[in-house]
Amino acid sequence: MRSIARYPEVRGDGSLWVPLAPPPAPTYRQLSPQDSGIAGARAVVSYSTEWLTELRVLTDPYEQREDGSRWVVQLCDEGAWHDFDRHGIDPISAERLVASVRLVFVLDSV
Repeated sequence: MRSIARYPEVRGDGSLWVPLAPPPAPTYRQLSPQDSGIAGARAVVSYSTEWLTELRVLTDPYEQREDGSRWVVQLCDEGAWHDFDRHGIDPISAERLVASVRLVFVLDSV
């Protein structure tokens, strides 16, 4: 897993704002709760100050709360994905990242 720093920009009124936009290349699209069949897709996660890159999607998005107010997805790094995909070894909890779908961007296949 690798990270890319995100820097705040100054708005016209002097306040700071951190843009929520994926890394410039390759092209990514924001994950949605309706996405399915995306296990293995390359992904990045947006945190407040950095991008986590070189991740793979482990699960389809699912509701974390019964009221449907929080949709999450599980991800892992490339090494854990290799062990899972090639050898059937499930990533341990320390190798899993659970993130809100609003913060996850997947590689656009277009």
